Amino acid sequence: MPLFLDRTFIDDRSPNLSHTIRDFELDVFKIDAEISRETWTRKLKAIAGKLSKLFDGSNHLFRETEKIFLGDFEKIAAPVYLDGFWQNEKYFLSIADSLRNKDFIPVKPVSGLNSELLREMKSTSCASIHVRRNDYVTNADAAKFHGTCSVEYYELAAKMIAEKKGVNHFFVFSDEMEWVNANIHLPYKTTYVSHNVGRESHWDIFLMKNCNHHIIANSSFSWWGAWLNPSKDKMVIAPEKWFIDPASQKNEIIPDSWIKL
Repeated sequence: MPLFLDRTFIDDRSPNLSHTIRDFELDVFKIDAEISRETWTRKLKAIAGKLSKLFDGSNHLFRETEKIFLGDFEKIAAPVYLDGFWQNEKYFLSIADSLRNKDFIPVKPVSGLNSELLREMKSTSCASIHVRRNDYVTNADAAKFHGTCSVEYYELAAKMIAEKKGVNHFFVFSDEMEWVNANIHLPYKTTYVSHNVGRESHWDIFLMKNCNHHIIANSSFSWWGAWLNPSKDKMVIAPEKWFIDPASQKNEIIPDSWIKL
């Protein structure tokens, strides 16, 4: 079925927003989707709001109400409005090959320093490390809900992945590289990747995907970098606690084959 993306939430620039403001950037990938017309989206949401019981009952509006897989998802049929985060591979494992090899491929060819880094990654046993800070530190709501991974987490994860997989080169990605340079020092060859910013940030996901193994933060950014790697031999280490709130610990965000640390 054709896919339409609703940009009204991400384009919202109302004052006093509690979430981190972002720009729509999925158009850098070869995803087969269109942007829904704003008038159509507004009408659909109005109908859903006034007739929520009828709407939910007819499965034309499906909300992700839990952080675990909702089995009713498999029963829905188009047309339907999907509202949620969907960061659970059980929702899209059936199309994993398409997502990894067709949809999430950059529109532009890799070039410049990214091309050089890719060649270096292909010539060694390497792992990506992602350190997420930025709004997890500066935004009070995000800091209270998410929290950040400790230096000890990254040191222990790097030691584990080096010993078990023979990794001898780590490529580090972060939205706050100054903090990383000051606080994370590994006894292995380390390359800090900091040149992809703004609309070029997707190249970090591309480069992470092309590492053999992964150490991710509690962040969807590195989650996707690791998940898009199609290798069955990859080791992915993820933080045991994805959220600070104990009530949110029951979730299926981390795939069963990944290691929680």
